Amino acid sequence: MLRQPNVDVMLDGMTYKHLNEWRAYRSINPFGDERADWRIAKLAALLAEIHRNTRTRTQPYQPHEFLLDFEKKIPTRRQSSRDIFDNFLIAAGDHAAIRALKGKKGGEAERVHRILEQIEYAKTQRKPKAAK
Repeated sequence: MLRQPNVDVMLDGMTYKHLNEWRAYRSINPFGDERADWRIAKLAALLAEIHRNTRTRTQPYQPHEFLLDFEKKIPTRRQSSRDIFDNFLIAAGDHAAIRALKGKKGGEAERVHRILEQIEYAKTQRKPKAAK
């Protein structure tokens, strides 16, 4: 019955008892996408465990920590126009515009300092261009 290339024909020929046997088998030994998710989660937990820093994380990693939850909504934070502008300055590395902001006082000075630090960090992360 399972060698049927057409799923509809296979299901038409399957008895209720046979369907329940497959359901019982799946509850004992899952297969399909759910099983694949658990396999990958076990592998991810193993890799994380190999590289775990026992000083910062005392508990071992568990596979359920790496399972994807497709039902869970990811909270998003709406960026302010100031955040968008800051990110643009960081991406562009626009030192002239940042220096113009340096004259500001209070929280603005901290903001400028943070932007400059992020630009410097981004420079260290860039890969050098290959010589021709």
